[in-house]
Amino acid sequence: LRAGLDPQVPFQTYRPPPAPDYAKPGSWALSEARAPGAGEAAIFFVHSTTYDGGRDWNGPIDDKDADAYLRRVVIPNYAGPFERAGAISIPRYRQASLYTRLTLRTDARDARAFAYGDVAAAFEVWLARHPTGPIVVAGVEQGADLLDRLVRTRIAPDAALRRRLVAAYMVDTILAVENLSSNVPGCGFRKQTGCIVAWSQVGEGDDGA
Repeated sequence: LRAGLDPQVPFQTYRPPPAPDYAKPGSWALSEARAPGAGEAAIFFVHSTTYDGGRDWNGPIDDKDADAYLRRVVIPNYAGPFERAGAISIPRYRQASLYTRLTLRTDARDARAFAYGDVAAAFEVWLARHPTGPIVVAGVEQGADLLDRLVRTRIAPDAALRRRLVAAYMVDTILAVENLSSNVPGCGFRKQTGCIVAWSQVGEGDDGA
């Protein structure tokens, strides 16, 4: 599987897909989607890896198979639980391919860092649409890894943003407690706000996990 998904080119010479324009509706899988009776929060959701790879280190935002999986599995099962809280927005981004999760090569790290650039850009556009009010940020797997960086480098240093943060949900990822910002700590009790809720599923007898 790893051999079949390897792009076979160094990331340094790789030409990534065109950048998304977050001013355009097509660069969002969901944009301000609200369920009937939803709350007043604005939710920024970063989806998981849906692009297998092969030729590309980073997937194009219009890959049909990746988009089908996003709509069939990720949105209803992972973004859906947040619909009662408010308006959900999900940016399409040039995600690092599945192959980058299967190797320790430096190219894979570079591809994930590249994906973060899109998420950070989308967040700024989304934030401009929501200058006030409560916000929730959530991510799954690769999306949670990227969100972890966004929280540490963008939200934690900004006192005004921290006051608006209800919580950051990071699903199916493992975070090092010592790397968390003291400004946005792990949640310690049910009604705490401005903190991180993170977890990863572990199978019975799975000592590696």
